[in-house]
Amino acid sequence: MRGRGGDRTGIAPRAQDARVVTWLSVVALAGWTVLSMTDGAIDLGRLPAGAGATALAWGLVGAALLALGAVGVSRRRSWGGPAGLGVGAIAALVAWSALSVTWASAPDLAWLATNRVAIGLAALTLGIAVGVVTRDPARRLAVGVAVAGMPVLAWALASRVLPELLSPAGDAPRLAAPIGHANTLALIAVFAVPGALCLAADRRWRATGAIMLMGALLVVAMSGSRSGILALATSVVLALWLQADRPAMLGALGAAAASAAPAAVYALTAGAFTSGNVLGDPVGRRGAGLVLGALILVGAAIAGTMGDALAPATRRVARWIARPGAGRLILVATGGAIVGGIVLAAMIGRDAEPGALRPLSLSSNNRTAWWGQAWRGFLDAPVTGGGAGSFPLTHIAERSVAVENLQVRQPHQLGLELLTELGLVGLMLGLAAVVAVAWGARRAGRVAGPALGIVAAFLVQTQLDIPWTSPAATIPAMAAAGVILTMGARHGAARRGVAMCRVGVVAAVAIGAIISAVWLWNGQRRATDAYLTAFVDPARGVALARSAADDAPLAIGPFLVEARALTELGDRIGAITAARRATDRQPDNPFAWECLATVSVDAQRAEALDRWSERDPHRIPTIAPACQPHW
Repeated sequence: MRGRGGDRTGIAPRAQDARVVTWLSVVALAGWTVLSMTDGAIDLGRLPAGAGATALAWGLVGAALLALGAVGVSRRRSWGGPAGLGVGAIAALVAWSALSVTWASAPDLAWLATNRVAIGLAALTLGIAVGVVTRDPARRLAVGVAVAGMPVLAWALASRVLPELLSPAGDAPRLAAPIGHANTLALIAVFAVPGALCLAADRRWRATGAIMLMGALLVVAMSGSRSGILALATSVVLALWLQADRPAMLGALGAAAASAAPAAVYALTAGAFTSGNVLGDPVGRRGAGLVLGALILVGAAIAGTMGDALAPATRRVARWIARPGAGRLILVATGGAIVGGIVLAAMIGRDAEPGALRPLSLSSNNRTAWWGQAWRGFLDAPVTGGGAGSFPLTHIAERSVAVENLQVRQPHQLGLELLTELGLVGLMLGLAAVVAVAWGARRAGRVAGPALGIVAAFLVQTQLDIPWTSPAATIPAMAAAGVILTMGARHGAARRGVAMCRVGVVAAVAIGAIISAVWLWNGQRRATDAYLTAFVDPARGVALARSAADDAPLAIGPFLVEARALTELGDRIGAITAARRATDRQPDNPFAWECLATVSVDAQRAEALDRWSERDPHRIPTIAPACQPHW
């Protein structure tokens, strides 16, 4: 029987569960906004560890707790087959990544990579909880992501309008603040598009949606991100194909594009924003910033009022799209254009330029070389790979020319990254997660459109860039995937044993993730203290480095800091001992052997040079100071 306020399953009131999960989601979205503003929580494992390392650590702690709370609230609801497959695949990927620490050439980077996948798993789990207890979860999530992303986009634009206040040091022509990576910023702007279109489809919020769309389009243009443009095309086409009220959406898109164009053209052509690889003094850009700000404000006013004027034209276009086969034709044409763009970017090249010409560049920017290196690394260990996070060392071993400012951390293609680092096992787990999302989307139908636009944009950019490495990009995509996994399923009551087992497993994983995040961050913090102190007080730096080596049990950074500080103090024997510890801890890391070769003499130096050459055949011995850990 149906209890008072309950439903046919006889479980607790759905509305109460939905309210709790909704508030947990609001907290999660606010945390994502802060995380995105803190270098996007991008942590590459370098010393000194920056704000991104702190954001990743505490973001994982918060995400794990929120996911556990959401699963606890929704525990009495069944998840369905797609959700079970999807969460199982990503959980197995986390476990495989953690296990790879035992064979990784750089186990500290494997640990770091595991934490990055774990925060994605937490977001996926939270998305599943949202999907099983709320109504219209895809639309709600898309709108939430759009709203939460607006402060990030506003900061980005304000860094150009008010350069003296918000422009980062070493600001570049491509808009990247506050994340520091232009392509990730562009993807966050694209994530806002499905939710903004949903708002534009509601007459009460039509002007707001159009203004949000204008800001998103402007940020994508100013970022100069070609992968962002491809992701944007994918998201827009999916929205027009799957979502309702096409005339309103087309009107908002047209108004947003027209109103963003003047500001975009000015930002991409004005000398103050395009001069050289690094922009000049912020004071000198004050006037250009004010002009840009005025264009943005005028554009926002136009975007909020222009949609209705475009209504007759947009209705005609919407009727054409609704014709049998037209939607599929547009989808196929867009897919072909995206694939063609990827192929052209890989096969044809010319130098990229700042400003307006940069998005039109067909330069692969070394991606084809990195893809070849990743493939050769996979062939060396096809089943297990070189270990999570190992591509930086694969790149050094496989490169044909040593260019120190191109010591890349990822091959810029997710499939190859999984293959080279985690082997066929890692790739199969990743593909299983994609299959699960496709299964869920197939069952859900058109109602999954807003969330599918986020996931598809993420998957498109992973073919050419590094969103898998950026939690700011991974979290919304995984949450949207979690929502899709649950849609179309009938969420009856889960068996009590299954519900309790699920909560227990999630609790165990959450506790493990929290311990991992705090432990790794503490080691990074101690190593950073040692690194910074060693420059001004080598003796104290040695003491801090020795303490950090115990707190960071997989890293070689503390040993390199110690060796460098002891060299400054004239203690060659101590420096050699510290360098030896680095080679013992990571015998496949060329930087450990470089340090030993730098501080040792005679036969010991010859041995270290041989080992260094084996792991870095195109080494440049004089490019960096002795035992430099921030590589």
